[in-house]
Amino acid sequence: MKPAIARTLCLCALVCAPALAVDQSMRDWPAGERQKARMPTCTANASAMSGLERKAFMSECLKGTDIGKAKCDAQATARGLTGDDRTQFLRSCAR
Repeated sequence: MKPAIARTLCLCALVCAPALAVDQSMRDWPAGERQKARMPTCTANASAMSGLERKAFMSECLKGTDIGKAKCDAQATARGLTGDDRTQFLRSCAR
C-alpha cells in the first residue's frame, strides 16, 4: 500500500469515531448547520488529499456519508473509474 494512502487510512481511524458521534447528535439541526459542524472533521481527514480525490471526498463527507465510504468514492473518482470497474473497485475497497 502506498504510504500516503496508509497515512490517510490511519488518520481516518483516529478521526472517524468523533465524527460519527457528532452526526448522531445533529439529527434535528438544519442541513446547513450540520454541514458547518462537519467541516473541521472533513477538512482534517482530507489534508493528505489533493485534486479530484479531495473534491470528491469533501463532497461525500459534508453530506454525512460514512468517512470510509467517502474515501473509497474519492479514490474511484480520482482514478476515473466508471461503470462496472467503479462498482467492482467500491466493493473491494469497502471490505
